[in-house]
Formats: sequence, structure tokens, C-alpha cells
Amino acid sequence: MAFSRINPRSHPQNHPLHKISPPIWNDIIIISYSVRECFLNFRELLIYPIMKKVIFIICITIQALNCLSQDTIYKKDGSDIKAKIIEIEENNIKYRSFDQLDGPIRNIYKSEISRIVYIDGTIEEFETEPPNQALQTTNQRFDTLPQNRTMYPSVIIKGGLNISDLRMISYGLNLGGFTRSIAGFNIGSNFEFPVELLKKDILLSIQVGLNFNSKGTKAEDKIVLYYLDIPVLLKAEYEINDYKIFALLGPYIGFGLTGKYKWDGETDDILWGSTEDDDFERPDMGLIFGLGGEMRKIQVLFNYNLGLINTLPFDQRKAEEDDWFEGNSSSKNRVFSISVGYRIELNK
Repeated sequence: MAFSRINPRSHPQNHPLHKISPPIWNDIIIISYSVRECFLNFRELLIYPIMKKVIFIICITIQALNCLSQDTIYKKDGSDIKAKIIEIEENNIKYRSFDQLDGPIRNIYKSEISRIVYIDGTIEEFETEPPNQALQTTNQRFDTLPQNRTMYPSVIIKGGLNISDLRMISYGLNLGGFTRSIAGFNIGSNFEFPVELLKKDILLSIQVGLNFNSKGTKAEDKIVLYYLDIPVLLKAEYEINDYKIFALLGPYIGFGLTGKYKWDGETDDILWGSTEDDDFERPDMGLIFGLGGEMRKIQVLFNYNLGLINTLPFDQRKAEEDDWFEGNSSSKNRVFSISVGYRIELNK
């Protein structure tokens, strides 16, 4: 038995009891020290290694439980997110990513989620869409837009200069060489509704307008016509830094409101109708081609209105068709306009 761990003063031969006790005390003292040594050796050789293994197993178990202690968000596209749910709001859910529990709080729309499986195994389904889902879907599509590009509907108030002419044919003779353009004005508003984002760069919108336009021409007489036009346009917008450039294309319909004949200082009203005694029919229709730019909500727009229908009275055209000339008379509006507008965002 090893006695190296026993203090020399406590050796059985030096113990005070050895001098005053009978010989049996020597055996008792030796046995007690032997038992003590056995216990120390047992603790070092067996108990300590077992305790280390137990502690290691407990740590592994706690880590495994932590890995399982997470919420799982299952999205409608088939992917899932390991997360810690922070808060469930009316239209979205706040959570932290499980691998970044100290990281930022993230948001996800309920419309993107099919179900959530919580830590305790509870399953929550998300099948219904909130009433304002259309607005949420629009917001999601435009999350990648630059900060200064709007995702909301807007109204553009605008006005500017018109340069107009009439493409007139009388009995098959083109009178283009006898007419000149006249200056006028335009004023109105367009309502714009974003509809789609292409390649994160091009924003498509629909514009519906209500515009008051002056049209007409000048030959020996000056003809000034005033129309109320309703365009329906497709707008494609591209952003470069803080500037936007866009193109417009679409049809318009117009309605003649009033007009004047001016000659030799005299003025007479335009007669609207379809008889031979009238000057023009009220309906107008055509295409609009436009280019423009925007900076800080101020727009500059260049438009060309190409009239496609004959605005001469029907009875005049019919009479000429019956005439022996077999003429082909027509009058179609042509307008080039320069406008300046200001865009006001709605639903902010």
C-alpha cells in the first residue's frame, strides 16, 4: 500500500497513540490509513472519469435539445425557414433566423406562408388571404424598387404647348401643301397605376387621362378646334440614378366641344354634325406616341397624337362619293405637344 500521500508526522510509527496505546492500536491506525488510500485511489481512477463522461453527455443532450427547439416556417413555394417567432401581426409575421438569434428581426407576409410548426409541435395553417391582399402583393413585387421609385398609384397634373395641323384631302387632292400648323395649348391630368416590374429595371404602368386640347390648322382661313380627349396608355419607365425616362403608347378617344373659323378679322362658330351644312363631326380617335423624363416628381413630356378617323361630316363624304369626281375627302387631326407636369402620389 502506497503511503506517499501520508504526512510523515502522521505515519503510524510516529503517531502519538503508538506510544501510549496497546499494540492493537497500531493495526487500527494502519487499517484506517489503508481505507483512506483506497478511497482516494477509487475516486481518481473511477469516479472522476465517470463524472466527466456524464457531464459531456449532458452537454451534448442540451445542445441537441436546442437544435430541436425551433419554429419552422413552411412557405407556399415549398421552402422552409428555421426561425424563432417573435410576433404574429394582422398581415405579417416577425421572426429571427434560427442561426442568428441575436440578429435583426425579419418580416414575412402571411400570404407567402402555408403553415408554421412551433417548438411544442403545434401546427398553424395559413390558407386564407387578408382583405388587402392585392395591396400586399403589389408591395412584395416592388420591394426591390429603388427608394425613390413609387409603387403607389399617382396623378399627374400637366399643361403645355400644342402644335397642330389637319391632314386634309379634298376630292382626292392632298391639301397638305396649302395648310400650316397653328399653336395652341393642352391642359389635363393622367391617373397612373403601376402593374408590373420587368427585370427589376423597367416599371410598367397604365395611364388613363382627361385632357383638354386645342387642334386645328391654317390656310386662307384659320380653324381652331377644342377637344376633350381620353387617352389610355401603356407606360414603360426606366430609372437611371435619380432620373427616370419613359415611353408611352396607346389609343385615345376625343369629343369635339367647340371651335372657331377665323378669316379677315371675322370669326364664326364651327358647326358640329353629320350633315352637308356642318363643318366637322365631334368624335375623334387615334394613337398617342410619347417620350418623357422625370426628376423629383417633375415631368417633361413630348407627345404626338395621330388622328385615325375622318372628322368630316358623313353627308359630305357620301355626297362626294356619289359625285362624278369619285373624290375621297377627309380631315384627320395631327398634334405635337410639349407638356410639363407634376406627379402626386396617392395612398401614402
